[in-house]
Amino acid sequence: MKEHYKSLISIGKNTKFIIIGALFNNIFSFIITLIITNTFGVKVFGNYTYILNYIVMASSFLLIGTNNGLAYQLPRIKNKKGNYISFAYIVTLFFSSIAIILALIFLKPLSIIIDKHLLLISLPLLMLVPLKNITISALRGLKKSLNLIIIRDILSSITFFINILFVVFIIKKLKVEGIIISQIIAHIVIVMYGVIYLFKNKKIKAPFVLSRVEINSFMRYSLFVFFTGIIAILLVRTDIAMIGYFKSAKEVGVYRVVVKLTMYIVFLNSNINIMLGPEISTLASKNKHDEIVKVYILITRWVVVFGAFVFAFILISPTNILSIFGPEFVIGIKAITIMAIGRIISLSFGPVALLNSMMNHPKSNLISNIFVLTFNVILNLILIPKYGITGAAIATATSSVIANILRMGLLYYKEKIHCFHLSSYKPMIALIIALGITFIISSIIHIKNAIITHGVLYSIFIILFISIIVILKLTNEEKILINKLLRKKTYEN
Repeated sequence: MKEHYKSLISIGKNTKFIIIGALFNNIFSFIITLIITNTFGVKVFGNYTYILNYIVMASSFLLIGTNNGLAYQLPRIKNKKGNYISFAYIVTLFFSSIAIILALIFLKPLSIIIDKHLLLISLPLLMLVPLKNITISALRGLKKSLNLIIIRDILSSITFFINILFVVFIIKKLKVEGIIISQIIAHIVIVMYGVIYLFKNKKIKAPFVLSRVEINSFMRYSLFVFFTGIIAILLVRTDIAMIGYFKSAKEVGVYRVVVKLTMYIVFLNSNINIMLGPEISTLASKNKHDEIVKVYILITRWVVVFGAFVFAFILISPTNILSIFGPEFVIGIKAITIMAIGRIISLSFGPVALLNSMMNHPKSNLISNIFVLTFNVILNLILIPKYGITGAAIATATSSVIANILRMGLLYYKEKIHCFHLSSYKPMIALIIALGITFIISSIIHIKNAIITHGVLYSIFIILFISIIVILKLTNEEKILINKLLRKKTYEN
């Protein structure tokens, strides 16, 4: 059996669990957002988003890349997996403790950015968020997809949802404080469950068994990924911070919803990367270059096809989608359209950043991220004061596309790998044709009910898109893989 078939079948089977879990998580997240925005309003949601934005940014610093180091290292080694996991936990606990102490010492200066009262309530998240990320990365590196979704998606979603209901119906006065406390409780449950699971399965062992060479090697890679990840986080989060600075909490809330909705375009890509990363790392350690290329091309096709369905759903009628959250959110129509276009173009490059990391080229992502972050900040400074969230969307969409162009160029320079093959263009061609015809039809049909109109047009798009994909034909490898995944049998060459 060819190596890339094994990898793709493993990714496919494990990703089924990941996607089910992520769908569960996203459905609950969508419902929770609806509850918060419709109960407390866009301003409360905006304030919560603004605070959480800084917590997530700070937490990313505290990990110093050890979470990604685990995802890279664990698939490559047979022994000492538990020692590496314990080492990552200890490093995270150490830096998180220092961060909390420093936050308490410099509470007054920090209160200029974040409300002092809310900052104090949020401090436990500075330890809990990094610990959650270490737990998830350990399960990812161990390829424990089922346990990963239980922790990342099911437990976190249900706990947070129950807490939010309690805040909404029992202690309404708390508002932002109640939402933050709900997050803290959810993270405590996740971390406790994860640590107990790893301990019971003997995946937490004394870190002191690791040699100095092993620690240095692990930390060297982790630090490269850390700096790259920090810049990536800043790239994603800078726009929200700058909207909060230049504009109002209302616009922060609207923009956050725009970001969340357009993230569904890259939903499959984000979730397939969880299992794709360890598989690429394994293939790279065996010098299976050609196998990696085949995996990359097929994965890129799959994620673009999925993204096309979401992209069309948003673009057919962004007004209907945003109005679900309340009439105040309709001001984000231009922003969501621009952001969606940026997401789908970026998606056409596939998981290029992941390949750079897992093929031991973290410098490539670091170089591209530094350049793009600078470009993104300059664009945000120019566009946000003048155009608000529309300007932020232009800056983010443009920066995202440029980042992927740079990553692809560096990947090709290092490994002679790219995703621009004839088969890769087919989903984008199908999307453009199907969406174009759908918009032409939309100017002809006239139905008074906006929701029914959206449903009819989207149904037309789906029929057209699938028909064109069929006409353009699946690759032989895709047919074999689909057949094997459905039959659940092992492919023998």
